[in-house]
This record gives sequence, C-alpha cells and structure tokens, in this order.
Amino acid sequence: MTKTITYGNFKGGVGKTMTSVMSAIYLSKQNKSVLFIDFDPQGNASDIFSKTYDTSFNEKPSIYQGLENGELASSVHRVTDTLSVIPANFTLVGFQLLLTKLTNNDYSKRAYYLDALLTPIKGLYDYIIIDTPPTISDFTNNAILTSDHIVLVMQTQIWSLYAVETYLPYISDMNETYKSTCSVLGVVNMLLDKNGSVDIDVVRKAKELFGDLMFDNQIYNRQRVKRFSAEGIPLHKQFIDHHDKEVIKMYDKLNSELFEKLLIEETIKNGK
Repeated sequence: MTKTITYGNFKGGVGKTMTSVMSAIYLSKQNKSVLFIDFDPQGNASDIFSKTYDTSFNEKPSIYQGLENGELASSVHRVTDTLSVIPANFTLVGFQLLLTKLTNNDYSKRAYYLDALLTPIKGLYDYIIIDTPPTISDFTNNAILTSDHIVLVMQTQIWSLYAVETYLPYISDMNETYKSTCSVLGVVNMLLDKNGSVDIDVVRKAKELFGDLMFDNQIYNRQRVKRFSAEGIPLHKQFIDHHDKEVIKMYDKLNSELFEKLLIEETIKNGK
C-alpha cells in the first residue's frame, strides 16, 4: 500500500526541502517506487532534482496546469527507474485562487483537492513524498489531508521550535475537522551546530516537548549541504569526495531510521 509523507514546518529556511529530497532519493535507492511532489511555488526541490539528474522539467504540463486540468499523471517526470517527480514552478502560486474557482469554496472539496487528483495514481508508487511551503495555507491543508504521515523538520533555533509547536496541534485540528488520520512520524533536528549553546538549548527543549517523536539521528550544519542545494547531489562515485560522503551518510542514517519507523507503524497497524 502506498505511503504518503509530507515534510513540513511553518518556518522557512529550516532544511525541509533538502531533507525531503534526500528521503525520496534514499527510498528510491532501496528499490522502492517513489513519486516526489514539489508543492512549493518556489520550486527549490525541482531545481535540486534537475541539477542532480541533469534533466529538464519543461517538456510536460506544470503541476499548476495539472491541477487546473484535474489530472496529474501527465505532469509526472520519470528521472530514474524508481524515482519520479512532479516539479513546481512559480505558476503554482495561483493554486489558492484556482481552488476558489474550481470548488466554489466548498471547504471539503477545497481541502481534499490534491487528494482527489492523487487517488488515481497513488497505487503506482510505494511512497509519495511531498514538499510544502512554510505557510498555513491551502498548500499545507491539501498536503496533510492526502498524507499518511508528517515529518516535521526543525532547525535548532527557537523560532523553528515554536513553529513545530504550532504545527502539531494544527494537524490534530485538521484530523478532527476533516475526519482524517494523518499522523506525525517524527521531528528531526536540522542544521545543528553541536557546539552551539543555542542549538544545545533548543535540542533540550525539543526533547522535553516532543519526547519520543524526536528522531535519534540529526543533520549537522555543513557547508556541503548548501553546495548540494546549489549544484545538485553527487550520486556518482567519481564525483564524490569525503565531505560528500559524510553528508550523504548523515542523511542515510536519518532515512534508515525513518524507514524503520514506517515499518513499525505498519506492523502495529496490521496487529502483528
């Protein structure tokens, strides 16, 4: 059964997009069929995929056109045998106005619009990964209601911590309002300076607030992460140096833990 996972935080610049991209690549390398949906008008994840796989996303309808036309299959770009992407560009900024036009402000249809369009293609993939903008908006609402799980990405600074605090009850409110069952898979510390006093204090507060929701593995602040964003992720051995290997290893450990959490949840759900 397809698992849909949204990566979120209501604060920008916390490393959310890179984390979602690295999760999609990790799962695809485990021979899982993955669809990545860039649901952020900035299109940063799409840019990373384009540079990583040296491909262009211009030859098919944009995600906005797909949403406008009521189908997303024609917007899917297959970049490897196991990884496909629905990329975004700035036209997606019109999504909220489009919803008003298409749903006549029917709140249920408005909130479940993405889910309705994903339903015909969900079964083609083992995992769907969604990257969202850092806003309380129709983007977030639609992502939550089509997802099984949320991964909250928290930079180790106080405003990011507060944003995660806000996000948790928001998911509960959405579940209650729309009778959905999206759960929080976990909270990951991101861009951590292990010797920074503020970082250490935020990590302590996060553990007190979120307890077992915290991932054991963390992503430390590395200049190479910024290079990945700018140049793409070096996946071929001839282009990888030891700095690349260290960063990729960090993300692989995090994603291995994420995958284990998913398997545990599935086992509990099935009563095994």
